[in-house]
Amino acid sequence: MTMHRFSALAAITLLLLANPPTAEAARASVAIRNIEPTAHDARSGATLEEIGAALAVAAEEFKWDVQSAGEGRLRASLVVRRKHHSIVEIGYDARNFWITYQDSKNLNYHPPGDVIRRGKRVKKSAEPRIHPNYNVWVRALADHLSLGINEIISENRLAAEQANAELIAVEKDNLAIADELQKLDALRTKGILTDAEFESQKSKLLSR
Repeated sequence: MTMHRFSALAAITLLLLANPPTAEAARASVAIRNIEPTAHDARSGATLEEIGAALAVAAEEFKWDVQSAGEGRLRASLVVRRKHHSIVEIGYDARNFWITYQDSKNLNYHPPGDVIRRGKRVKKSAEPRIHPNYNVWVRALADHLSLGINEIISENRLAAEQANAELIAVEKDNLAIADELQKLDALRTKGILTDAEFESQKSKLLSR
């Protein structure tokens, strides 16, 4: 699989993956920014199944673990240093994809209405908030998903065609071997071949 072009934001994300939130930084939080419908580059004619498979491959290239969550939906999770967990849903259709927050662990998440303490200040969260790294990771994922989907679809199609061609070749070879065995068995029945000669020829055919 070809590794697709990474943006500057993607490079920053990889740096953050290598250097997860510190205890000091974890006290800060920002509003969660879901990714609104964003165009992907799958060409007209690509099936929804092909688009979903390509999005999954692209997300996995970016260290996210991806599973199907039903038609037009993927569930993707990211674990950084076995401690910081992010779970999102990637929705998609023939033209766009979008990403929404689902769950997290050790990322300072605050649901709407939650009390947030910053030193002596206390306030209620008006919208869901989380550690700022989350938004960077998800924004970079979206940036990556918007490019290269068509290339992955083409690669997947080529791989499927090659696998199908190999399967057809194996089936043809098996049919040819079966036909040869029938001919050898007929010769044995007629007494032209001994049992030992038949078994010898059979072994040669099956070892090809």
